[in-house]
Amino acid sequence: MKGTVCTVPKSCILSHQTASFSTIHPLPLNADEEFQSSDYILHLAACLLHELRLGEASRWYGYLQILPRSIVMIPTFWEVEELAGLDGAKALEWLRGTEGDKELRRKVGDGLGMAAIQEYYSAIQSFFPSTPSHPCPSPFSAYVYALSMVSTRAFVLDAYHTIGIIPFVDLFNHSSTSHTSLLCDQNVCPTCGSILACEHDLDLDAKLGSSDEPETPQRLAHLSVNYIQRPEAEGNNVDMCAERPIRAGEEIFSCYEEDVGDGKLLVEWGYVSGEQAGEGLTWSPRDVIRPNQVGLFMALLQSEKMAAAVEADRREEDLLPPIPTDPTRSVGKGVKPATSGTSPNSVTAPKLIAPASTKQFGLLNVTHNGLVSINLLIAMYLRTLPDSIDGDLDRIESDLVIVFNELEAAARHREMTLTSRNDNGLTKYKDDRQYTMKSGTSRLGHAVVRLVEERLEATFKPELSAEDLRMIHYALPTDAILQRTALVLAEDERRLLEVVKARWIPLLGGSV
Repeated sequence: MKGTVCTVPKSCILSHQTASFSTIHPLPLNADEEFQSSDYILHLAACLLHELRLGEASRWYGYLQILPRSIVMIPTFWEVEELAGLDGAKALEWLRGTEGDKELRRKVGDGLGMAAIQEYYSAIQSFFPSTPSHPCPSPFSAYVYALSMVSTRAFVLDAYHTIGIIPFVDLFNHSSTSHTSLLCDQNVCPTCGSILACEHDLDLDAKLGSSDEPETPQRLAHLSVNYIQRPEAEGNNVDMCAERPIRAGEEIFSCYEEDVGDGKLLVEWGYVSGEQAGEGLTWSPRDVIRPNQVGLFMALLQSEKMAAAVEADRREEDLLPPIPTDPTRSVGKGVKPATSGTSPNSVTAPKLIAPASTKQFGLLNVTHNGLVSINLLIAMYLRTLPDSIDGDLDRIESDLVIVFNELEAAARHREMTLTSRNDNGLTKYKDDRQYTMKSGTSRLGHAVVRLVEERLEATFKPELSAEDLRMIHYALPTDAILQRTALVLAEDERRLLEVVKARWIPLLGGSV
């Protein structure tokens, strides 16, 4: 099967523009008369709560009956004892220092932390009118339930709806190798939602600085005539379209966000996929790059010499498998467990360096197959430089090319001297010969190891191995759902840190 999986008229979308609560309490503006992303999300949750309070009087009553009956426990709610209990508090500890922890702090900065949520509901609680089934104000937990539905089911749509819940489309589970994509015309009138030219376009064009009265409004000017005329026949809809064949009886997966990692999946949607998608472990530039080296770092990122230094290895990197994970773990709802348990020895792979991410410029990361990105190596190399050559771009470029070549040569040398792994997973050597690296390369190697160790020290119980975390996960009772989910993320990331250390430390003359 290929083609359109389902079509939903935009009139069915539950959004700020269609929900009845917006007539009672419109979407608020901040002091700058601009919406914040948190405004849309928090207000849409209020709109959904009002529809739930209306019961059978809601135009979405039928759809609301298929929603889950309990709160989707995204990590934002784990700190509230009344909601998550002791399980949530302990799960937050295991999340410490992970990609999920970073995503959680980002949400707090975006105005979607628990304190901001409680403050928002306290401010709007009195605006909810009494209904036959709910004559009194709803408790905070009812708003949290609505917010959890919005957080895990709403889609970014168009200039009119902004975000909204699309009945039926929200039923699809996520996969990084999804079958479908969501198609939605975004160039609609922000006032009435019309996809065709409408009466509001003259006012909008005037605000945009156009004094003419063209047949085609500015919001549609970049589109072809055929594309503009298409909606007259097809209508103003949202289409879920198949991008690859679907077999009879096969579950159809959607994609919540392209190449999203487990840390963000957990924080935004409440579960871990086990697919090892995303960019692996990431570092913030402010934590790695010195302020006085930002300009030099940016120049090196755009250097042709740097790009050429690892471009030849890009195809080889794609052949390396992700670090194996345990396919039997429980990792949350809608999960496809990882099945990469029988892969070649990931610790002794004869590579160390990954090309720069093609999805995010300047990303500092370690990939899922344990390679350190060229961007992160450049940043770490700059930290090792003496002040005397800190600003010499040409010299640094040339030295880095030599360093990268020497690192890969050292990795190949190590692979050739290895024979096997014993029952404990430790490597055995044919002999004790070490590849002698120059001082600049050695300094970079030690800097990488220190960076990984610092990342490990920032986690909960850093003295425990990934295998220890796996055993803790198995020993937990089945109702410790939040801890078990957090431990899956923590274990995967710790195993990746261990692999990086196991590859780099022997090159520096040490043992793991």
